[in-house]
Amino acid sequence: MQGSRCRSMEGYSDLSLDVERRRSPLVVPAVLAGVAALGLIAAQGLYGADIGYVPHACLAGLVAILAFHDVRVGLGLTIAAIAVSPEFTILDVPNVRMEDFLFPAVLLAWVLRALYRRERPAPSDLAVPLAALVAVTLFSSLPNLMYRELPFARSFFRFGKSIEYCLMFFAALNIARTERDVRAFIRVLWAAGLAAALYATVQRLLDPDAIRLQGMPGETANILGGYIVFHVCIVLGLAVAAGAHKPAYFLIAVAMAVPFVHTMSRASYVSLFVGLAVLGILSRDRAIVLFLLVVAALVAFTQARDRFETIFGLMTGTPPPAWEARIEGWKGVLPEVAEAPLLGWGLGRAPLAIDNEYVRQVYETGFLGLAIFLAIVWRAGRAALRAARTSRAPCFRGFALGYLAGTAALLVHSLTAVSFTAIRTAEPFFIATGLLYAMLAVAPPREDARELPSALPPSLAGSGGNAGTELSGKPARAPR
Repeated sequence: MQGSRCRSMEGYSDLSLDVERRRSPLVVPAVLAGVAALGLIAAQGLYGADIGYVPHACLAGLVAILAFHDVRVGLGLTIAAIAVSPEFTILDVPNVRMEDFLFPAVLLAWVLRALYRRERPAPSDLAVPLAALVAVTLFSSLPNLMYRELPFARSFFRFGKSIEYCLMFFAALNIARTERDVRAFIRVLWAAGLAAALYATVQRLLDPDAIRLQGMPGETANILGGYIVFHVCIVLGLAVAAGAHKPAYFLIAVAMAVPFVHTMSRASYVSLFVGLAVLGILSRDRAIVLFLLVVAALVAFTQARDRFETIFGLMTGTPPPAWEARIEGWKGVLPEVAEAPLLGWGLGRAPLAIDNEYVRQVYETGFLGLAIFLAIVWRAGRAALRAARTSRAPCFRGFALGYLAGTAALLVHSLTAVSFTAIRTAEPFFIATGLLYAMLAVAPPREDARELPSALPPSLAGSGGNAGTELSGKPARAPR
């Protein structure tokens, strides 16, 4: 059975067996040069140094060359750029980021490699709903561009970003061809989240009088909070399944929590609690409770305490003014939603007051678009639960648990932010989703794995917090 499964994977298995035997001496210095260029970009954001677009051009050229040499390194640098790139304007085009230059090179290199080596795309049950969402988005935008004076530039940019998110999913799914590749990209993902958190910490040290941490130029505190929450959940998911490495992952999560508290984002506070609750229920690990206590202490002994206490106003009938303003903004678009309930008004027309992912989805793509979006998230969550139940390697089980918790947190965060539309949070989510499906493709479930009758197994990370325990209670013999 195992042999037949391996043979069935050969159509899209990694070609990196040759690469492993013929390592190029150019990879390490090229990666170091890329990291140095990203460091210059980060320094430009921190200190306001005017170094022009030289680092951006150099990094884009470097990755374009490097991606054709090894597309995996190009994807890794793209993940890093998502974490540290500021937003800037080029030729009157706003909200441009480094990954907008890096990812096309990675995408082209991947497509050419697949064509040259006749690689079959990895399987995914998200291909059809993602294509359907793109089609609905296009059909809702085209008529409104022609007849309703939809701003073309904004609509085109939003549609392009939607396509880019989907392509990031497929790139991550197909570029990671071995278990080793998936592990490496998981490390790059949480390391990029840590780098963004450390950047925010340095911001705090350089400007201690700042009320809220904003992150990279062009970012908002709320989106920065959502970005950190997603990565904290992934790190803690890895922690509960890491065995001897649990303390290291726990400290990494604490390092991310320090700047997170100073975002003063109430939505992020609540979404983190939801993510931790999901992770705690699934893993039954006491480390989650300990981390929650650490975050509570950080909130209690900083100026974030007053901000946090305003959350309880929702229960006492005295909600924060920002929440009331959001409600009024959502109410203002309800009459227009009623006029185009099926396909919406197209991308780019939504006013800034719609800082709710679900309201924006209905407004722009109608209830049909919202239903497809929720179906995508549901399928991804179901795949993560399956991976958490059946994956052989503790690293993969932990990543699946963290992904589940992070997705639940983003769904809550989306009540007061466009978390699945905003660049800083949407791109890591789609890349992580691609890695999740790549993990299922390159590391099929254990043959002795059994589906439990309950939707929530006793402990997906192992009984009693022991990450090395299988669902059956026997010691796991998973690869390290």
